[in-house]
Amino acid sequence: MVMPLSYDVDPSHVRNQTGIFEEAFARHQQRFNKEKVEKWRKALRDVADLGGMVLGDRYESQFIQDIVEVIGNKLDHTWNRRLRVDPYVVGMDYRVKGLNMWLEDGSSDVGVAPGGIGKTTIAKTAYNQNFNTFQSSSFLADIRATSKLHNGLVHLQRNLLSDLRKGKAKKIYSFDEGITKIEQAIRCKRVLIALDDVDNLEQFNAILGMREWLHSGSK
Repeated sequence: MVMPLSYDVDPSHVRNQTGIFEEAFARHQQRFNKEKVEKWRKALRDVADLGGMVLGDRYESQFIQDIVEVIGNKLDHTWNRRLRVDPYVVGMDYRVKGLNMWLEDGSSDVGVAPGGIGKTTIAKTAYNQNFNTFQSSSFLADIRATSKLHNGLVHLQRNLLSDLRKGKAKKIYSFDEGITKIEQAIRCKRVLIALDDVDNLEQFNAILGMREWLHSGSK
């Protein structure tokens, strides 16, 4: 995978070898044979055709942040892994269409979809089709059963933090500590979080607390 980064340079100048590139190649043509120079020209055209990212009018700090986000999303398959879904479920595309429209609406508002919208398979399918468009994501399964275990809610909090931080979450030892760390993790990222089989408000609040914590555009 190649990601060209254009820093204080117009990609069209790279592709067409105009501007400072034209001056440089004029000097190269005097020093090197025509065949070698043409290979360099072609290499630059090939790189420019890959697209990539351009600094433009952005601040350098914002450009760096955008680079990290784009590359991170491309490399995060270990932690943002796809969920296993039965490939032979009849009518799945139709059932998941409405959920996808909600996930892909482009709104900067925080969205919370209620339970009872369908089976877990529908949620998993929608998750698989959309998690790569968010900065971090997590699918927490079997919440009702897990919450009944000893320290079950804390276990769910740990799993959520591990997903959102791609395995780098620090250990938590109490319910309140988990709430605080989750709040810190989701305030600064646009996240997709799916909570499977929630049957009471305590379970929801233990994992997400207040809706106001969520960064704009989170679902």
